[in-house]
Amino acid sequence: MSPETAEKLEKVKRYSTSLRRVFGFALAVVGAAMVVYLIMLVVTPGRFDAPINLLGIEYAGNPLEGTVGILAHVGTLLGLAVLLKFLLHLQKLFGLYAEGKIFAAENVRQIRLIGITLLLFSALWLLGAIEALVVVPSAETAAHISVRSAPVGQLILGTIVIVASWIMDVGREMREEQDLVV
Repeated sequence: MSPETAEKLEKVKRYSTSLRRVFGFALAVVGAAMVVYLIMLVVTPGRFDAPINLLGIEYAGNPLEGTVGILAHVGTLLGLAVLLKFLLHLQKLFGLYAEGKIFAAENVRQIRLIGITLLLFSALWLLGAIEALVVVPSAETAAHISVRSAPVGQLILGTIVIVASWIMDVGREMREEQDLVV
């Protein structure tokens, strides 16, 4: 390895170590928020004092009970869980980079899982749309939930990340084959 390449690798390791810490901190904050949310649900069951916003449609009540409240709590918990998953994969990926593992099978796996997690955010939008239609089945609700509000960007980005991870995996396999031949 040339001195320039070694210097670049050390820089990647330093930045990756910092980013790993940032994502670890974010993971802890979101995890704590989820625990606090769950504790609040147990301590004050059946209460949801804040208005609920489902895809731009606001539902209010004091307290909101029944289907809307339950679905809102489940949606919030699912959103936090997907965010935790996203942050965890980023932390693991930058941890691998911090160790100097740049073209490893585990890196490709983490990148693929990040892409899948981006697709899960879109799935949450779809669940929210279905929830809004179930809670208030009306033409106004259906009109409000339009294709324009769909997370097309997340779908495209998630797909691109998954395809990029596949290409990286093919490149990694080719490199391993070449290393065996030489």
